[in-house]
Amino acid sequence: MRGLGYGLEVARHIRTMWAPMIPWGGTWESFDARIGHSSATHAWGAHPIYHLVGTLGGIGQKDVAWRRISFAPVLDMAETDRVAVAVPTPQGLIRVSWQRLKKGADVALSLPKGVTADVVLPGMRPAAATGRNRWVV
Repeated sequence: MRGLGYGLEVARHIRTMWAPMIPWGGTWESFDARIGHSSATHAWGAHPIYHLVGTLGGIGQKDVAWRRISFAPVLDMAETDRVAVAVPTPQGLIRVSWQRLKKGADVALSLPKGVTADVVLPGMRPAAATGRNRWVV
């Protein structure tokens, strides 16, 4: 759905459906299953987190070994005013951060050597980027 331009809807769906699991934890499990003292969400937590990072951070794999990525962060989710993510790849960490400003957003993308991003940001023509980049859109 994100690839079809529905990133905002993807992020809102994840927030609505998975946020209620947060108080119960999502990375551990106890097999004595006492209500309120064990987690049954760990298996379900990885899937939405992966998509949330990719959607709000705007990172998508386009080539083998992450040599090319798409970069189109969701900047218009009213419930979110800043994002900072790091995605490990065979080439190294891809880092994204953005923060909403009074008008627009301050966006940063840092790519390891050997990775190229196809950048799509509001108000800009699509472009390719490598290395460290910063935009105000």
